Amino acid sequence: MKKTVSIFLLFTALSLSAAAQEMGAAMPFVSIDRNPATAAMAGTQATSALFNPAAIPFQAGDALFSYQLWAPGKENHFNLMASIPFSSRFGLSVIGAYQAGKPYTVYTETGNEKGNFTPADLMAGIGLGFAFTDFLSLGVKAVMANQKLADDAKYTAFYADVFVLFHSAKINASAGVSALGTPVKSGDQAYKLPMVIKGGADYSPISGLKLAVDADYYLNLGFAASIGAQYAFKDMVFARAGYHIGTGKSPIPSHLALGVGFKWKGIHLDVSYLTASQYLGNTISAGLGYSF
Repeated sequence: MKKTVSIFLLFTALSLSAAAQEMGAAMPFVSIDRNPATAAMAGTQATSALFNPAAIPFQAGDALFSYQLWAPGKENHFNLMASIPFSSRFGLSVIGAYQAGKPYTVYTETGNEKGNFTPADLMAGIGLGFAFTDFLSLGVKAVMANQKLADDAKYTAFYADVFVLFHSAKINASAGVSALGTPVKSGDQAYKLPMVIKGGADYSPISGLKLAVDADYYLNLGFAASIGAQYAFKDMVFARAGYHIGTGKSPIPSHLALGVGFKWKGIHLDVSYLTASQYLGNTISAGLGYSF
């Protein structure tokens, strides 16, 4: 059967965003948690310096390379993240991500084979964190996102994250907005990014145990919430678990998360596994990093 280019574009768009087929927002991949440690706690990343630059002045530096086998579309994600504190008051973060979908064959309108195309998404950003006091900080991150669905279907958007964070010995709490940016235009239509008002906190009641919670409101899309826990044995072996609830058209659907981690002399290996989800089940993330 002959296929037209438009049919293949539609198929590609659906395969790239299977978890968000009805979400009504552009570039849902900007909402993915790319850190295996926080992904294993169901995406409770609001107080993590690798996501929130406001946390950088209060946490050790970290550099991480991670790989994700993203179940929707069976995509390969390659991610690089780092948070670098320059002092107890100021720090810098960077993020880079590249994800490739499955190649597909492009046909002309007459049904002749034109060649192959590999859809891809790209993110690159930089963040700054500044602590006004020993317990209060501000973080700002600027990100460029690019999506290529076909030779004639390429889109670029720019967005910012802005957060404030409260820090104490046992509790960290943060609130702000993520993915605040320009709409993605396709022809005469414009689609907004999945902007989210986010709040979150973590609590360490005893040595080695951390509990975390995130609450998200995606504008015009729905609410989401995550709860996670981590237990560290002698700061060397880590066990993690969490559950994420996504309602309405929120870009990340409900799922159960599990994971483990190992650290030795600053070098750490983290693995997460997502399950109990029609779309995200069997998503695996692994990361190798260095804390300093």
